[in-house]
Amino acid sequence: MKFFINIRQLSGLVLVLFLAGCTSHVSKTAQFELSTMAVAAGSTNQSDNQTDNQADSDDYEDEYADLDSQVADPLESWNRVMFAFNDVTYRFIAKPISKGYDFIVPSPVRTGIKNFFYNLTFPVRFVGNFLQGKGTNAGFEFTQFLVNSTFGIGGLIDFYQRVEPDNPLKDDEDFGQVLAHMGLGDGFYIVWPLLGPSTARNTLGMIGDALLNPVTYISHWKPRLATVGINTVNGLSERLRGYDAMKKNAIEPYSALRDGYIQFRKGKLER
Repeated sequence: MKFFINIRQLSGLVLVLFLAGCTSHVSKTAQFELSTMAVAAGSTNQSDNQTDNQADSDDYEDEYADLDSQVADPLESWNRVMFAFNDVTYRFIAKPISKGYDFIVPSPVRTGIKNFFYNLTFPVRFVGNFLQGKGTNAGFEFTQFLVNSTFGIGGLIDFYQRVEPDNPLKDDEDFGQVLAHMGLGDGFYIVWPLLGPSTARNTLGMIGDALLNPVTYISHWKPRLATVGINTVNGLSERLRGYDAMKKNAIEPYSALRDGYIQFRKGKLER
């Protein structure tokens, strides 16, 4: 009996990794922006290959040569295999799930769920700002959490955004940025199965994010699995639209995603 319970728990853990992997990181906003950056990289790649303007092509190569010099890709063979594996997973598992969910669940309900989980992961953003010395942003995060948790009915409604339309909180903070602030370099680029693109530093950062995420501390694996699953499936369609656009516009999707991810993370650190 104990053996079968362990098998069920192991199966649940694998499913949690898949569902969590589709998100790649805690922040939904970050994922959408990442997809946008990847689309931009892919579009530039396509444009350079379809025109005879050598100067524009050289500018593009110089820009991404600078990125490559900062974040090495010594595991490219592994990364390409994992990229292909993730691509198949997204197309044949995540996309059908996403379409079915969007068909059943009305848009206002999906928005409420998104707001709730964004509010729930407040500790990640608050601690991230605090440890980077961004006291003003940490204060805004705390105020936003209090307002949305009370007047926003536990975060289901983004009440703070309604009363503060000029909300300065445009970028999520995570532990990967904290490690960068402390002087830790990117290390190398890596694509994890299901988890997607990352670097050595951001992989460590994901562990810190998980420790700050309240969902991690749900005692029983079944409700924890259900919570992660709802959060992930709820935001799949938005992220998959960005991923599909990236693939459509990119001549070489692997490079477009890698360069877009590196550029996006670099941009977050500079803001």
